[in-house]
Amino acid sequence: MNFDESVARHVEWKDRFRSAIASREPLDESDIACDNCCSLGVWLYGEGKQLYGNSSQYASLLAYHRQFHAEAGKVAHLINQQHYLEAQRALEPGASYGNAVQAMRAAVLALRKLSE
Repeated sequence: MNFDESVARHVEWKDRFRSAIASREPLDESDIACDNCCSLGVWLYGEGKQLYGNSSQYASLLAYHRQFHAEAGKVAHLINQQHYLEAQRALEPGASYGNAVQAMRAAVLALRKLSE
């Protein structure tokens, strides 16, 4: 698992959301909210679980990754409902989405240290 690439892909969602807001483009809300559809999620529920499933670092990452996708799904929902100002606010520092990104990033780093 390339942890750095996984984090980067999740961080890129903020730019995708901003682009969707600017272009008024709908998003696939259910896919975005799915925590086992991205490459990190597939790994977490498969090989990652086999390798690290008994560790607290794995449990934390699984929970924070799930929370990230829930928050990302909420932003996508706001965009799809054409609540663009609310969606933009959801992307601001200190909002739940940003907090979820930071928590997930820290959990990825903790699991990566375990794997080294």
